Amino acid sequence: MAEMMAGAMASRGHDVEVVTLRTGATPRDEKVVVPPPPMLPVIPITYRVRRLDFVGGPIRLPVGYWRLLKEPTDVLHVFGNRIWDSDLFLPIASRLRYPKVLTGQNFYQLFMHPNLLNRFYAERYFPRAAAAVDACVVQTIQEREQFRQFGYRGRIELIPHTVDVDEFPLDDALGRGFRTDHGMESDLLLLSAGGYAPNKRMDRVIEGVARSKSRWHLVITGADWPRQPYDLAHCRALAQRLGVHATFLGDGATIPRSELIRGFLACDAYAQGSSYEGYGGAVQEAMTVRRPFVAFETGAFSEFASAGAGFAVRSVDEFAARLDELAGSHELRLRMGEKGRTDVLQHRSKEVTMAAYERLFREVGGRPPAG
Repeated sequence: MAEMMAGAMASRGHDVEVVTLRTGATPRDEKVVVPPPPMLPVIPITYRVRRLDFVGGPIRLPVGYWRLLKEPTDVLHVFGNRIWDSDLFLPIASRLRYPKVLTGQNFYQLFMHPNLLNRFYAERYFPRAAAAVDACVVQTIQEREQFRQFGYRGRIELIPHTVDVDEFPLDDALGRGFRTDHGMESDLLLLSAGGYAPNKRMDRVIEGVARSKSRWHLVITGADWPRQPYDLAHCRALAQRLGVHATFLGDGATIPRSELIRGFLACDAYAQGSSYEGYGGAVQEAMTVRRPFVAFETGAFSEFASAGAGFAVRSVDEFAARLDELAGSHELRLRMGEKGRTDVLQHRSKEVTMAAYERLFREVGGRPPAG
C-alpha cells in the first residue's frame, strides 16, 4: 500500500519521501523509479526512500526517527497502529506543526489478544493520541463505527484499502495453465490464500468444504505458522480426517506472486475463513478477477457482500450452504463475479483510492484540489 501510494503521488507531480526500516543489504537513501504506464513515453518519475537502522529486540527502535520527524514537510502520512512508526509518532504528534494524516488500519491486537493492556491502548490511549492529527483514515465502515465508539471525535475519512487492477490481467489462459500444471482441469476449484496465522482460520474453510454437499477441490496457499493452533500440520491432518480434497500449495512457504495470480484466475470461487481481518485484501483481489467469494463476516466482507460480490457468513454450516449455492449455479458465479469487479473499479481501485488520498492531503495541507 505504501509503495503504491508513493508511486501514485509521485506520478501526480508531488515530491514524495517514504520512511521505513533498513533490513538486509539495502541502501539507507535511494531514489526509486516509478514504472511508466504502458504505451506512454518514458518520463522518469522518482520518489525517495529513507531507510532507518534500528535496534533489534521485541520492539524495533529506529535510529533517528524523531529527528527526521522534525524536518519540515507539507503533509505527513503515517500507516498503522501498534507498529513502530505510529507508536513513536503519536507521543510527539501534538508538537509537530505541519499537517498530519493517520491511517490506523484497524485493531488487530485488540481482537486477537483482548487483554487489559490492549483494551486500554485501543479504547483509551489511541483515540486521545490520534486527536493530534488533522484526519484519520479508516478502511471499513466497521472500523469507523468502532473508532467513534472509542471516543474519537476528530475528522474521519473512509478510504478503502486498494488494489492495482493492472496487476490482475483477465487472461483465462493463465488460469487454464494453473489448472493443467497442477492436474486440476476437471475440478470445481476453491482457493483460499493468506497462510496459517491464528486469525486466518483455514480450519474453518476445510470444515465448510467437508460439510458442503458439493465436490470442491480446495487449494490453500500462504506461509505456515508452526505451533500455532491452526498451522499447516493441523490443517493437513484435519483435511485428511474429514476427507477434503485439498492441495496445500507451497507446503507452508509463500508462493510467487505470479503463481498466486494464476490461482485467482483458475478458481471458481474464493474462500476466507478468517476470524479477524482489518480489511480483507485477498477477497478484494478475487473480486478484481470476477471471482465470487464466501467469507466469515469480518473486515470489509459485509460491504463486499452488500455489493453483490459474494457471501459473508457467520457459521461453518452457512459457509457450506453458500458453497453449495455457488457450486450449483454457473450463472450465479458469473453474476457475483461481475458485481465484484464493478465494485472494485468504482470504489476500491488504485485510481479511485489514490485520488481520494490526494484530495485529503491537499485539503489538510491547505492546497486547492488539482485542476
